[in-house]
Amino acid sequence: MWPLGGFLKPDYTVGRIFVTKITQLVSVLDDIFDVHGTIDELECVVNVIERWEITDEDDKVPDYFEFWFKTLLGVFAEIEAHVSNEGRLFCMDYAKEIVSNTNQSTITSPFKYKEN
Repeated sequence: MWPLGGFLKPDYTVGRIFVTKITQLVSVLDDIFDVHGTIDELECVVNVIERWEITDEDDKVPDYFEFWFKTLLGVFAEIEAHVSNEGRLFCMDYAKEIVSNTNQSTITSPFKYKEN
């Protein structure tokens, strides 16, 4: 519901849709790693999200994360197509940075428990 608070006007329907999609993807990733993620997988996932690409070196990336990440890239491609039509392509870097920071704080919380 919080995307509605940030995008209250009817003109912001597309913004609400995109924020909802990204929020749900972040939530799904958090739930997946709460149940299935190992520390090694988490380290690899953090690196992939920082780079915004999966390379051949990322052999520890689990299949379910690869599916999730490709879905995230698809959502961002959809957003990019929309904002480029409006001449606001510059906002994509900010959006990626926010998602990366959010995922890092969500994903790296198990590292704190490992250190203790």
